[in-house]
Amino acid sequence: MMLTHLHKGTTPEGYPIQGVVAVDEDRIYKLPAQWQHFIEAFRSAPDRVFADDYGTQDLYSENSEIIGLLGVAIAMGENRKRRSRTRRWHEGQARRGIAHTGGRVFGYEPVPGKPGEIQVVPEEAVVIRKAVAACIAGQSWGTITQIFQQSGIPTAKGGPWRDQTVKQIVSNPRNAGLRILGENSDVCRDEHGELKLGQWDAIITPAEWEKVAGRYRPRNRIGKNKLPKGVVSRVYLGSGLYRCGNLLEDGRRCNCVMSGRKNDKGRAKYRYGCRPVTNGGCGGVSVAGEWIDEKISELVLLALEQRPEIVVELQWDKESELEAALRRRDDFETRWNQGEISDERFYRMLPSLDETVNKLRRERTAFQKASTVPVETAAQRRERWCKPVEEGGYDLQQKRSILFAELAAVVIYPVGKGTQKRSLDSFKPVWKTAE
Repeated sequence: MMLTHLHKGTTPEGYPIQGVVAVDEDRIYKLPAQWQHFIEAFRSAPDRVFADDYGTQDLYSENSEIIGLLGVAIAMGENRKRRSRTRRWHEGQARRGIAHTGGRVFGYEPVPGKPGEIQVVPEEAVVIRKAVAACIAGQSWGTITQIFQQSGIPTAKGGPWRDQTVKQIVSNPRNAGLRILGENSDVCRDEHGELKLGQWDAIITPAEWEKVAGRYRPRNRIGKNKLPKGVVSRVYLGSGLYRCGNLLEDGRRCNCVMSGRKNDKGRAKYRYGCRPVTNGGCGGVSVAGEWIDEKISELVLLALEQRPEIVVELQWDKESELEAALRRRDDFETRWNQGEISDERFYRMLPSLDETVNKLRRERTAFQKASTVPVETAAQRRERWCKPVEEGGYDLQQKRSILFAELAAVVIYPVGKGTQKRSLDSFKPVWKTAE
């Protein structure tokens, strides 16, 4: 965020940015790449001031790049030492059987007047034992979550109980007097390979915890194909668009976002369904995926036929950053041609400048490919909608861009129990109005 504002030269409120003030340099960058990005953003405008606890620094000088890299190397070394000391301290605490008291957890509370010690909360321990027994018996997580809901005990933050919260509580090794140790999330063991029991009272036995861990392993909740932060994998066309229109007992609509999932029963290959009560929904509405996707797609295509020249295009938020990178590279080359920069420095720095420009261009190309639908006639648009991707048809992301440009949501109403046939009145598209 700071780099974006430095490139733009103003804050979101419109105030000009004339410099950066930091407690210390390592609060801004800890890796060489982060230093490079910061220095490029900082130099995108002249006469800026950088100040830290040691005073001001001239980041426009030639030596500042070398000094900055030295500072990065020192910071990286200190961070490694700090992480190593912290890891060794936690390992020592675990091997001595001392509980990790980083915060309040369900089932335990700090012992008054005894820092570092915890004790069992009896009424919460009863709930954990019931939930563990239900987990070992193979009951669903929704049923297990209901045990917490029916206990009358609130969550730590006072919110409703959810499946994910319950999974973390039930699978916590602390309940069995155990501690996680190391980066591989292994349970602490003694020199003989036996489980190392802590000095606090356990709520369940280690054998019970191992059975729970066999079903849901703590700290091992993301698969190997982990997506980058902020990226959501969409498998179905209407994911995030459909909302539950079920009328609840208190008179309000559920309005929970319906999620898509594979369907092993019936003719539909996938369905959109409201989440269960234990996960924030009502579980009262479900619709065949192929049917609703086809109906909504047809409605949007008919609407677009009235505006055949429409272009669905999202704004790339790094355009100014790319322009600044191009200006820096061109200015650098101009100064070299004028003899202000030596050949050694020019050919040493040029690959880094080119890489920054090329990286931003690749990001822009990928963004445009994913979010832009070219200007087409209604007939061409409909043809590409029905074609396979390998034959020139729209891919999933392009189709979703078209739908979300036209629709704010689609409310799906219940049609009763059993295999009731849906009609066009069983859903309501909410169209976006032109601003």
